[in-house]
Amino acid sequence: MQYALEKNDEVVKHIIMVGELKYKVYKTPQVVDLVFDTEEKAQEVADVLNAKVIEYFYDAARWKNTLAA
Repeated sequence: MQYALEKNDEVVKHIIMVGELKYKVYKTPQVVDLVFDTEEKAQEVADVLNAKVIEYFYDAARWKNTLAA
């Protein structure tokens, strides 16, 4: 089971950099849901952000389309 944070009725997101880093080719930012493996870790961050911990279920079809792109 994975856990996410919810604030203002939306799942909290964060930015990661993806892609290869080469000469004059830079990684591109990608916005993804902030997900935790344990409820305790999620609760620690939720306390700081004043957010609510929720169980995280991702949409398999959306995930598949993201990988194909």
